Amino acid sequence: ADPWCLVGQALLYADDHKGAQAAFARAQKAEKSLKARVGQAVAARDEGELTALSDPALKLPGDLLAQVLAARARKTTGDEAKALAEQAAAASEAEPAAQLALGLSLGDEGLPNLQRAVALAPAWAEARVTLAEALNKKGDATRAYGEAEAAKRIAVKGAILDRAKKIAGKGGR
Repeated sequence: ADPWCLVGQALLYADDHKGAQAAFARAQKAEKSLKARVGQAVAARDEGELTALSDPALKLPGDLLAQVLAARARKTTGDEAKALAEQAAAASEAEPAAQLALGLSLGDEGLPNLQRAVALAPAWAEARVTLAEALNKKGDATRAYGEAEAAKRIAVKGAILDRAKKIAGKGGR
């Protein structure tokens, strides 16, 4: 795998979208790979590029298609979000972004998908804090606190870190 793609993925997991964009841009410059193109579109949250990458004619591998569809699902709501998230999970059940998008689109029934996203990508701060919020909502404050603390150790800055601090600050209550 291209080292810059790995760096980009790590930065995305730490909620550093700007850094991830730069890493994926370097990967794209080094070798015109679809993985780098997808990573850059996901990090930039570029709806036009995400839509273009959804074109079946590109024949993206399942994991990359799942990332694209999951990113599109996260940019919308309701039935459209759920349909895109389901397509993402169908493209690759092992893609953490697909599980997170599906978990979010399913609301209260999405907890198993959020848990799967964390199991697939334990270093992904957003997956952990989203799981923490869902656990907290279900009344499992102890596990919510643990997930929030883990997210705090991963997130470098921004909204994900703030969300984690909010839950962790409750002390598991």
